[in-house]
Amino acid sequence: MNAPLLIHEAQTKGYELIHIVHEFVSPFERLISTLFMGGIGKHGTPGAQIHPSIPVLSSHIFVKSKGDAFSNPLLKEFLESKQIKDLYLIGLSGCQCVNATANGAIKHSYNTYLLPHAISSFSPTRAQKLFKKLERLGAKFAEKLP
Repeated sequence: MNAPLLIHEAQTKGYELIHIVHEFVSPFERLISTLFMGGIGKHGTPGAQIHPSIPVLSSHIFVKSKGDAFSNPLLKEFLESKQIKDLYLIGLSGCQCVNATANGAIKHSYNTYLLPHAISSFSPTRAQKLFKKLERLGAKFAEKLP
Protein backbone atom coordinates (compact mmCIF):
# COMPACT_ATOMS: atom_id res chain seq x y z
CA MET A 1 0.00 0.00 0.00
CA ASN A 2 1.32 3.41 -0.96
CA ALA A 3 -0.51 5.42 1.71
CA PRO A 4 2.58 6.75 3.55
CA LEU A 5 4.05 8.14 0.32
CA LEU A 6 0.72 9.60 -0.70
CA ILE A 7 0.24 11.27 2.67
CA HIS A 8 3.67 12.92 2.42
CA GLU A 9 2.89 14.03 -1.14
CA ALA A 10 -0.46 15.51 -0.05
CA GLN A 11 1.25 17.44 2.73
CA THR A 12 3.88 18.76 0.32
CA LYS A 13 1.12 19.92 -2.06
CA GLY A 14 -0.67 21.73 0.77
CA TYR A 15 -3.71 19.46 1.05
CA GLU A 16 -5.66 19.48 4.30
CA LEU A 17 -4.94 16.07 5.85
CA ILE A 18 -7.60 14.35 7.91
CA HIS A 19 -7.22 11.10 9.83
CA ILE A 20 -10.13 8.94 10.88
CA VAL A 21 -9.98 6.51 13.81
CA HIS A 22 -12.59 3.83 14.48
CA GLU A 23 -13.47 3.04 18.09
CA PHE A 24 -16.06 0.62 19.44
CA VAL A 25 -18.26 2.46 21.90
CA SER A 26 -21.25 0.32 22.75
CA PRO A 27 -20.88 -2.28 25.52
CA PHE A 28 -21.76 -5.02 23.02
CA GLU A 29 -19.09 -3.91 20.53
CA ARG A 30 -16.49 -3.69 23.29
CA LEU A 31 -17.43 -7.18 24.48
CA ILE A 32 -17.16 -8.63 20.96
CA SER A 33 -13.82 -6.86 20.52
CA THR A 34 -12.56 -8.29 23.80
CA LEU A 35 -13.77 -11.83 23.15
CA PHE A 36 -12.97 -12.21 19.46
CA MET A 37 -10.61 -9.44 18.36
CA GLY A 38 -8.07 -9.10 21.14
CA GLY A 39 -9.48 -5.75 22.23
CA ILE A 40 -8.86 -4.02 18.91
CA GLY A 41 -10.86 -0.84 18.54
CA LYS A 42 -11.47 -0.20 22.23
CA HIS A 43 -10.69 3.33 23.37
CA GLY A 44 -7.19 3.62 24.78
CA THR A 45 -5.84 0.43 23.17
CA PRO A 46 -3.26 0.25 20.39
CA GLY A 47 -5.99 -1.14 18.11
CA ALA A 48 -7.89 2.13 18.37
CA GLN A 49 -4.95 4.20 17.21
CA ILE A 50 -3.78 5.08 13.74
CA HIS A 51 -1.75 2.22 12.33
CA PRO A 52 1.99 2.76 13.00
CA SER A 53 2.80 2.56 9.25
CA ILE A 54 0.70 5.68 8.62
CA PRO A 55 2.44 9.02 9.14
CA VAL A 56 0.29 11.32 11.26
CA LEU A 57 1.04 14.71 9.76
CA SER A 58 -2.10 16.48 10.90
CA SER A 59 -3.86 17.23 14.14
CA HIS A 60 -7.22 16.78 12.38
CA ILE A 61 -8.17 13.39 13.79
CA PHE A 62 -11.83 12.39 13.91
CA VAL A 63 -13.13 9.41 15.85
CA LYS A 64 -16.01 7.41 14.46
CA SER A 65 -17.95 4.48 15.87
CA LYS A 66 -19.61 3.42 12.61
CA GLY A 67 -18.13 2.59 9.22
CA ASP A 68 -18.99 5.94 7.68
CA ALA A 69 -16.72 8.73 8.94
CA PHE A 70 -19.64 11.11 8.43
CA SER A 71 -21.33 9.41 11.39
CA ASN A 72 -19.23 11.89 13.37
CA PRO A 73 -20.92 15.27 12.64
CA LEU A 74 -17.70 17.10 13.52
CA LEU A 75 -16.16 15.85 10.26
CA LYS A 76 -18.77 17.58 8.10
CA GLU A 77 -18.54 20.72 10.22
CA PHE A 78 -14.76 20.77 9.73
CA LEU A 79 -15.03 20.25 5.97
CA GLU A 80 -17.60 23.03 5.69
CA SER A 81 -15.51 25.41 7.81
CA LYS A 82 -12.55 24.84 5.47
CA GLN A 83 -14.78 24.98 2.34
CA ILE A 84 -13.49 21.57 1.26
CA LYS A 85 -15.48 20.02 -1.60
CA ASP A 86 -13.05 17.40 -2.94
CA LEU A 87 -12.20 14.34 -0.86
CA TYR A 88 -9.41 11.93 -1.77
CA LEU A 89 -9.89 8.73 0.19
CA ILE A 90 -7.31 6.16 1.18
CA GLY A 91 -7.43 3.64 4.00
CA LEU A 92 -6.93 0.27 5.54
CA SER A 93 -10.33 -1.28 4.91
CA GLY A 94 -11.64 -0.88 1.39
CA CYS A 95 -14.65 -3.13 1.89
CA GLN A 96 -15.78 -1.56 5.12
CA CYS A 97 -14.71 1.91 6.26
CA VAL A 98 -13.47 3.35 2.98
CA ASN A 99 -16.58 2.09 1.18
CA ALA A 100 -18.93 3.42 3.88
CA THR A 101 -17.17 6.80 4.05
CA ALA A 102 -17.19 7.13 0.25
CA ASN A 103 -20.94 6.47 0.27
CA GLY A 104 -21.33 9.09 3.00
CA ALA A 105 -19.26 11.61 1.07
CA ILE A 106 -21.34 11.07 -2.06
CA LYS A 107 -24.59 11.45 -0.07
CA HIS A 108 -23.26 14.74 1.32
CA SER A 109 -22.44 15.92 -2.25
CA TYR A 110 -18.66 15.89 -1.98
CA ASN A 111 -16.54 15.24 -5.06
CA THR A 112 -15.28 11.83 -4.01
CA TYR A 113 -12.06 10.34 -5.33
CA LEU A 114 -10.66 6.94 -4.44
CA LEU A 115 -6.97 6.18 -4.75
CA PRO A 116 -7.08 2.37 -5.03
CA HIS A 117 -3.30 1.90 -4.82
CA ALA A 118 -3.49 3.34 -1.29
CA ILE A 119 -6.52 1.36 -0.12
CA SER A 120 -6.02 -2.08 1.36
CA SER A 121 -8.63 -4.79 1.66
CA PHE A 122 -8.94 -8.30 3.03
CA SER A 123 -10.88 -9.15 -0.14
CA PRO A 124 -9.58 -7.30 -3.21
CA THR A 125 -12.24 -8.93 -5.39
CA ARG A 126 -15.06 -7.72 -3.14
CA ALA A 127 -13.45 -4.29 -2.89
CA GLN A 128 -13.39 -4.01 -6.69
CA LYS A 129 -17.12 -4.80 -6.83
CA LEU A 130 -17.84 -2.18 -4.18
CA PHE A 131 -15.66 0.36 -5.99
CA LYS A 132 -17.63 -0.24 -9.22
CA LYS A 133 -20.83 0.47 -7.30
CA LEU A 134 -19.29 3.66 -5.88
CA GLU A 135 -18.31 4.67 -9.40
CA ARG A 136 -21.94 4.27 -10.53
CA LEU A 137 -22.94 6.53 -7.62
CA GLY A 138 -20.48 9.22 -8.73
CA ALA A 139 -17.12 8.42 -7.18
CA LYS A 140 -14.07 8.83 -9.38
CA PHE A 141 -10.77 7.01 -9.32
CA ALA A 142 -7.37 8.61 -9.33
CA GLU A 143 -3.92 7.17 -9.70
CA LYS A 144 -2.33 10.25 -8.17
CA LEU A 145 -3.18 13.55 -6.53
CA PRO A 146 -3.73 16.52 -8.83
